[in-house]
Amino acid sequence: MEPLNSVKDRTSDRPGRLVLGPRDGHRAVEEMRAGAVGYLTDASLPLLDGRACMSQLTDRQLQVLQLMAEGCSNREIGRALFLEVNTIKVHVRNIFSALDVSSREQCVLEALRRGIVS
Repeated sequence: MEPLNSVKDRTSDRPGRLVLGPRDGHRAVEEMRAGAVGYLTDASLPLLDGRACMSQLTDRQLQVLQLMAEGCSNREIGRALFLEVNTIKVHVRNIFSALDVSSREQCVLEALRRGIVS
């Protein structure tokens, strides 16, 4: 992902400016008139690092997520953590919700991208 200050206007060779600001339509219009190539609010940015997400996950969910990243099935995770498979399924569902994903593959990829797991 490119840093925000290096975003270029793709229609020309001149550097562009991407502005991050509050949800204020008037300011967005002013910034665009002043030459910004884009205006993002805090709501339009994806979570760029895992720290905020990690604070949403319990220690147990982080353990489950790490084991998922290692390729363990729900049954294997349950055995490793001494938990029932149904409990693991609940943790997995809550992790999916926190990461805004709908599959194990997406979950692990997103956790790796955010630096939550290694």
